[in-house]
Amino acid sequence: MGDRDTRLEELIAEYRELEAAQRRRPLDEAQARRLDTLREVVLGATALAEAEQAEQPSRLPRAPVALEVRFHTRTDAGRSQTLNISSGGIAIRTTRPLPPGTRLHLRLVVPGWSQPLLVDGEVMWSNDRAMGIAFLELTTEDSRRLKELVVESASLVERLRAACGRQRPLVEASVAGGASVLLCLSDDFLADVTAELLGLHGFMSFADLQEGQTCDLVVADVGGLGRAIAAGRGQPLILVNVSGPDAMMGRPSDLKPVAWIPRPASAARIVEAARALFRNVPGALPAAPRTVG
Repeated sequence: MGDRDTRLEELIAEYRELEAAQRRRPLDEAQARRLDTLREVVLGATALAEAEQAEQPSRLPRAPVALEVRFHTRTDAGRSQTLNISSGGIAIRTTRPLPPGTRLHLRLVVPGWSQPLLVDGEVMWSNDRAMGIAFLELTTEDSRRLKELVVESASLVERLRAACGRQRPLVEASVAGGASVLLCLSDDFLADVTAELLGLHGFMSFADLQEGQTCDLVVADVGGLGRAIAAGRGQPLILVNVSGPDAMMGRPSDLKPVAWIPRPASAARIVEAARALFRNVPGALPAAPRTVG
């Protein structure tokens, strides 16, 4: 078993242990944060592995969970069952699909939840048998519980193991021992999840550089740009949680990001952008910034 596979199994085992402990007693603050981090890592790793297999950008992992759902618009109402669910939306069976762009209110019954999930949604796609609906304005707690539901679905971890077993390794351009990444992110939770996912994909990540230390890539948001500028020496920059060049008004003109990751950024999208850079021939990084996601 390779180092990545060993580390993945360690993270899954740690998640299972904390999740089981949570059922016995309330976790302390540090344990609860670690459990949330590991849940995001499992979801992000699954998204990346399945995206690489399909040769397409990553998306939120879906779980084939059948739940009762009711929905209504200003003029219509319906009742159905989910085909699958992610932390960002659902696909449902229906013989009366609504056109994309339709706003509706959803009532989703989840076994084990004391109350149904009540949330607004928007139809993103539809055909004669089903439609996909994105959630709008989820609460933090509802988002966490949905992620827990997806990770705990019977197939997700096995899908992750199977997909990672078929993943291609990082190319040689990632230098001996893995490319090093400086994370200048003001969101500590996003930084923690990103660091774990980077490690699973052969990178080394740092929150700070020691004197004389260098890195191969800098990842920063606007809040971390000051630290990135102070530490960076012309390394490629991935800029996170910004909409594009307009967000950089008044910033140093020599900042030339190789990728933009718009809000809300995910750790999977950051790792996806980093991997794309290091699949290039050394010295042949993109000349113009590109948007990821």
